[in-house]
Amino acid sequence: MLNPFERAAIQAYRRGQYTHLFEAADKPTFDAALDDCGDALLAFILRDLSTEEDCDTLDAAINRMTTAQADLTTVLQALRRTPCPPSANPEHNVTWTIDINADTPREAARQALDIQRDPFSTATMFTVYEHRTGQTHQIDLENDDG
Repeated sequence: MLNPFERAAIQAYRRGQYTHLFEAADKPTFDAALDDCGDALLAFILRDLSTEEDCDTLDAAINRMTTAQADLTTVLQALRRTPCPPSANPEHNVTWTIDINADTPREAARQALDIQRDPFSTATMFTVYEHRTGQTHQIDLENDDG
């Protein structure tokens, strides 16, 4: 089902993270498993290296990946020259402060995250700095109606 170039790509890509694809018994199962991975770059590579796309020789496989690498490098260079749009500047800085007893900073952060994610938490007070006006607001969302 997979040609040697596709197999080599799967083995090498992301240090073999997707080698479970080798277990697919047929093309529809493989295609479904590849879709489930959600990795569009891997899907592109495998499609470009496929026999269905007439990739029949090692030279063809290398040429296709070299072309893809050059195209990706060009796109990356263009992205590096692209200025960030003004909307990328945050309008507000929101902080939430809580005192926690813990053995390590990481454990304190984990406890805080658990409290934030608890739907019954009463830790609903936030400090919001509005960049446009320079004002700081104390917002309590516990009894907020919208």
